[in-house]
Amino acid sequence: MSPILIAIIVFAAIVFLMILQTNISKLQSPKWGLIIPALVLIAAVYAHFFVRVGLTIGSVLIFVIPFLWSLEELYRGRKRRIAETEKEIAKMKAKDMI
Repeated sequence: MSPILIAIIVFAAIVFLMILQTNISKLQSPKWGLIIPALVLIAAVYAHFFVRVGLTIGSVLIFVIPFLWSLEELYRGRKRRIAETEKEIAKMKAKDMI
């Protein structure tokens, strides 16, 4: 495969994983949000140790940026989920008082 085709495939996979991470990080169980960071970490270990991809800045950044982004998105999604739950509880309490 040509390097350009590989770059396009990697970029498309990263975009897909980012969209997926945004949606699954809001689910009730925080374990769902850990799937994408784990997949990125496994892919990085596989690429660097088994496929023997060279340790260049570009090859490391291909894995570090999505990994950090997915952890940050997990944090944001959990925060949003907690805020939504607290709003629902506040609404329920307000209805109970009336």
